[in-house]
Amino acid sequence: GTDQQRAAVLLWCAAATAGLGAALVTPFLADLLRPVHRGLTSASSSVGVKEKAEEVMALITETVGGDVLADAYTAVRSAKDRIREGKRQHLKLEAMLDPEGHATRRIKKSEKNKAQKKRKMEKLTAHKAKKICVADDM
Repeated sequence: GTDQQRAAVLLWCAAATAGLGAALVTPFLADLLRPVHRGLTSASSSVGVKEKAEEVMALITETVGGDVLADAYTAVRSAKDRIREGKRQHLKLEAMLDPEGHATRRIKKSEKNKAQKKRKMEKLTAHKAKKICVADDM
C-alpha cells in the first residue's frame, strides 16, 4: 500500500545519496528531501516509514553536512507551507465568489465522509459479529 510505496521512495533516496556523494547530491537536495519531509510529518505515515525517514535524514546529514541540509530542509518546509496557504486562500476566495459552488463542494465532502463512516461501522460490526460467532462455537 501507501506505506510500502513511501518506504521504497525513501530507500531510493538513501541509495541515491550514498551512491552519488555530496557533490552530486547537493543540487538535488530539495527533491530528495520532499519525500523525507512527508515521511516525517505526515500523520498517515506508519512508524516504520517515520523511522526510515529519520535514517535517510541522518544519512543525508552525514553526506552533505548539517548546514547545507538545514537550508534545504527549511526551503522544502516553507515551500510546502506556501502551497498550503495558497490552497486556503483559494478556498476562501471561492467561498466569496461562488457561494453555490462552494456549498456544493462542502455537501459532496460531507456525503463522502458519511459514506466512509458507514463503511467503517459496517466493517466493525461485521468483525464483532464474526468474533461473537467464534466465541459461541467454543
